[in-house]
Amino acid sequence: MSRDISYDWITVENDEELTILTKYTYRGYHFGKTFAYIIWIPTFLVMIAHFSAEILDFFIPLNASRPHTYPFDIDYPVDQEKYFYPYAIYVDFSIFVIATTFVGTEALTAMHLHHIISLLKIISYRIEKAISDSTNESQKCLADKGKEGLIKVIVLHTRVIKFINLMEKHFTVSYAVLLICGVIALSVNLYWLSLSIHRMGDQMLISSSIILVISIYMFYMNYLIQDVNDGRDDIFKAFLQIQQRMVQNASNYAKVVTVHNVENIKR
Repeated sequence: MSRDISYDWITVENDEELTILTKYTYRGYHFGKTFAYIIWIPTFLVMIAHFSAEILDFFIPLNASRPHTYPFDIDYPVDQEKYFYPYAIYVDFSIFVIATTFVGTEALTAMHLHHIISLLKIISYRIEKAISDSTNESQKCLADKGKEGLIKVIVLHTRVIKFINLMEKHFTVSYAVLLICGVIALSVNLYWLSLSIHRMGDQMLISSSIILVISIYMFYMNYLIQDVNDGRDDIFKAFLQIQQRMVQNASNYAKVVTVHNVENIKR
């Protein structure tokens, strides 16, 4: 995929196409940063929730140390209070690895989707350019330059379809599993939130953060998929515009021929 993306950057034909690629590349870059913040802030809160007792003892000391809190109720065959720090390090390290992997893979997927959207926009632009190049003041028919432009459009559109099929082949199963896990996590955390809503605590904060992250993630990924579908619709509209232009040109040509024949008959 990276080789295909590099090839697309090399084969741009003008500044307008370069602007389209740059625009959606920056959109993907900003999405990656924003998504990292959205994931890492709740992750950081979950990681430090283990040490909330130490933090409160430091800022608001009491006569006795506060008991340790556990964001996740997990039963271990050892004394959790005695081995609290190994337990906390193990859980925090696991959360760190999961969050880092998730941010990296989803940011890369979003960059690929933004690249697909940019290619679809370039296809629409090339179709419109081919239409403008194919007509002139004296001849309302496809010129050689317009035909060449349409051939390039078909070649690029074929590459985009292959790129999309490749992504579907590699990510269909993984995203189906991710969707199931997301729905389960959303349901479980909504249940936990309903239980802890009357008492402020770590569980309420963690459940709220997870629900917020899952909701934002699902919304934005659906937005990207809809943007891809809109790009496909734009291509269809551009091809429809070609047909309308050809019908209009044929109609105008028929009118000119009819008027010319009528004038010849009158003479």
